[in-house]
Amino acid sequence: MRPPTKRQKVKISKRLAIATIAIAALTYVFREIVREDIKELHDSLASAEAQFRNQGAQSAVSTEFLQIREEIENLELQKATGQNKSKRDYSTLIAQNILATRQAQANLNADFDSLSHLIDKFPARIRDAREFRDKLKEQIDLNEKQVNEVLQRKSNRNGLEVESSKGRGVWKRNEEKKAAPFQKKL
Repeated sequence: MRPPTKRQKVKISKRLAIATIAIAALTYVFREIVREDIKELHDSLASAEAQFRNQGAQSAVSTEFLQIREEIENLELQKATGQNKSKRDYSTLIAQNILATRQAQANLNADFDSLSHLIDKFPARIRDAREFRDKLKEQIDLNEKQVNEVLQRKSNRNGLEVESSKGRGVWKRNEEKKAAPFQKKL
């Protein structure tokens, strides 16, 4: 094989120069695209985190308010009935506890939704967080089903009924009174 001529060397050097410039340009463009994607992802995650923290703080305040309200109602109930426990009407306390449980369930669902929105902002390649979220949702649904069954049994046993659908809403004392066994029915 013969050595390359001067003209061939110039052609090769021009091609190498063009290839080098093309590689440098493509590298720059690719780097800018990746940088923009990373910046977008960072902004999205920062926004989702801020929203998650805000909703978490609101949930914490709501839970604290619920606990304080329950304590106040318990104190009022104790004050109204005095120390005589035999005359104490527990139906109001039961209804309040059922409402508190429903509120806690609502707070749990709101917290889960907030967490779910945060996880949705993660890149698609992060599958572990999504799988964990799905398992957690199954556990929350099972827990909610069990709590609903227990609350429904308790409310039926104590003569309480729900005024709204899906078991959420205002609980009221069932006012139907059965006639005493010794009373004559007309």
